[in-house]
Amino acid sequence: MPSVDFFAGKDLVLRVFVNGQEVVLNTKTFNVKANVTKANDGINGEDRDRLTRYINFFDISANCYQNDAKLLQALLDDIKNDDSQVAKLAKAAGIRIRVLDGSKAAFVVKELILDDFDFQSTGRTDKAMMNINMRCRYFDPVQAA
Repeated sequence: MPSVDFFAGKDLVLRVFVNGQEVVLNTKTFNVKANVTKANDGINGEDRDRLTRYINFFDISANCYQNDAKLLQALLDDIKNDDSQVAKLAKAAGIRIRVLDGSKAAFVVKELILDDFDFQSTGRTDKAMMNINMRCRYFDPVQAA
């Protein structure tokens, strides 16, 4: 069986939706990391502990280029909504991967919360960047379209 090349950033896309509307993320990089509690149980008479882990949630971070103020506005609108003490805006995300054998993989992020962000005005000729941190309860595979 021939080997398949590794996919790269050009083959990945992260999409975020706030209140049913897509907020375009021009990501340079993004990261999804499981936040876990590690546990071990030492049982008398056994030579090693029994190991397990509990998934608490998933941390997501994205480093994004900015070509308009829509992302910053969406983040500020979410904060304003939370400050008004009404129902939270629905938020979700998705990741699509184009595997270099012609197939696709997709994952859905559910119960997403937008955490802190960092809007960066860099040097005179450098691109303006936005770092966004998010968390979600569920990160599940779905049928890729």
